[in-house]
Amino acid sequence: MALALTHESAKRAAAYEEELRAAHLDQTLTAARLDHLARTALADLRKARLWWFGQHLGHGELLESWDSFDTVVRPLIDDNIEDTATRFAQVIATAVQRALDDPDKAEDIRLMAHVLLTKVGWPDLAAALSAESAVQPSNERPVTRINGKGTPDNKAS
Repeated sequence: MALALTHESAKRAAAYEEELRAAHLDQTLTAARLDHLARTALADLRKARLWWFGQHLGHGELLESWDSFDTVVRPLIDDNIEDTATRFAQVIATAVQRALDDPDKAEDIRLMAHVLLTKVGWPDLAAALSAESAVQPSNERPVTRINGKGTPDNKAS
């Protein structure tokens, strides 16, 4: 059995096949580009920073671009962190960075760090988190303070 198409139908079928091939090629190229990006630019933090720097070097937006780097690109970087201490430090640094946008949270994190350092017996490090370096809360609310035993009490400031 043979199927005959009219000239117009054959033309539409050929155009459809061409669009289908073009879409497939576009998907293949996009996948290859993303794979290359993941294997090279996002392989580690240093390469990612260099790639980002190169992307923004000619645009005159280098300083503004680092905020979006931290928000968008940094989570995509394959850090392959095996070191527990490094991973812990990164989590704490990220928490502090997020807390800078909210003074109340920054104070809470400072107090938690003070309790932790006091509890493990490092009063010199706890003292480095002095009240002078604390971020002042933006509204009046009770603040958890550290009592003499290194445990929190909830007295209003």
